Amino acid sequence: MTSQNHGSSKWTFEENKAFESALAEVGLDSPAFFNHVASRVPSKSMDDIKRHYARLLQDVEMIEAGFFPMPRYVTPHDHHLDHVENNQGGGDEETRREKVGSSSKQGARKACSGNQRKRAIPWTEEEHQ
Repeated sequence: MTSQNHGSSKWTFEENKAFESALAEVGLDSPAFFNHVASRVPSKSMDDIKRHYARLLQDVEMIEAGFFPMPRYVTPHDHHLDHVENNQGGGDEETRREKVGSSSKQGARKACSGNQRKRAIPWTEEEHQ
């Protein structure tokens, strides 16, 4: 790789994965932290590694400060809640969850027969906070 490319600001998927793996392997308080990370991503300079790490910290701070909303993932459970609300008179979310909880427990018992795995119950928004 030429010295012109050796400081490229673009990170490939593989470089980013190597960077993340290296972060997980070494303690942040280790004196050899950046050297270890740089050894795992040889296509990047030490300055590139430090800039990428600083951007990562900024992203984490922005997320923790609430500047990026938590994504709302749609699960089969959510579709079932909509069905219960439309067919059983609605009510508040807690009431809907109680209605779904009793019927889904019965369905889960039937579905778990044999070698099938029991489905997990998705976390609520409150449990994530």
